[in-house]
Amino acid sequence: MMQMQIGLAGPNEVVGGQHLAKVVVVTPEMAKELLSMNMLNRPLSKVKVDRYAASMRAGLWRYNGEGLSIGRSGRLLNGQHRLHAIIASGVSCEMVIAYGVAEENFSTLDSAPGRSGADIAALLGWENASMASACASILTAYDTKTLSWGAWHALSVMEVPAALKKYPGIRESIVSVTKGRDLVRLFRQSWLPAAHFIFARLDEPSATQFIRRLIDGADLRKGDPVYELRGVLVKMSESRRPPLKGEALGMTIRAWNACRNKQIRYRCQRPRLTEEVSDPFPKAI
Repeated sequence: MMQMQIGLAGPNEVVGGQHLAKVVVVTPEMAKELLSMNMLNRPLSKVKVDRYAASMRAGLWRYNGEGLSIGRSGRLLNGQHRLHAIIASGVSCEMVIAYGVAEENFSTLDSAPGRSGADIAALLGWENASMASACASILTAYDTKTLSWGAWHALSVMEVPAALKKYPGIRESIVSVTKGRDLVRLFRQSWLPAAHFIFARLDEPSATQFIRRLIDGADLRKGDPVYELRGVLVKMSESRRPPLKGEALGMTIRAWNACRNKQIRYRCQRPRLTEEVSDPFPKAI
């Protein structure tokens, strides 16, 4: 029996009637054996397995009390993605294994919605948690040169804590963008504080002034990069195809660079995003 092979007897077990559970270090070999008991489970998601495996390889996977459930018949009821990830990564992970779970309770497993990056940020005490976690994803993509005009890869919930710790200045950037302002929808998005953060690493006073002028539309003249950027963003936001987050950030970086170069006759253009031609994503200077 699997129960004997993984040693479900010891001081950490919880016993109640026919139910038995224990914290176990699940090895790749043990994961294979557990999966042999996986007879009727939902379809496997390779994307989820790859994401879990990457977190395991990076040392981000932590024991959190989430368990594997095995029915009274010996059937594996949940946890197949975690087990496949252990095999794919070759990393052993600590988990609770519970035996004797009633098969009829299968429908209640994993029925609660999963935590999002915003949920994790809120648990870590961040205000504007949704914006903070999204900014962390943007900045990670920007610094790793994986940011695109269209979108970016959102961090997994296991990557969010480390990213927020790496970029604590996100707090100040969010405050700089939102404090004392009733922002229109266009400027209530995560790309704007991310832009402030990127620029502030180069010149904080200039970054704050640039973003203030962009939001308020104050002290702007035709030909001014901020004036031209603001006009295009507002026009795009009112069109049938509003700007993608990557587009808004990329055009903002271009306008910032033009200001830094003291360009006085600037023309803001939407990037070319076709299969044949795609403008490279800009880097702030």
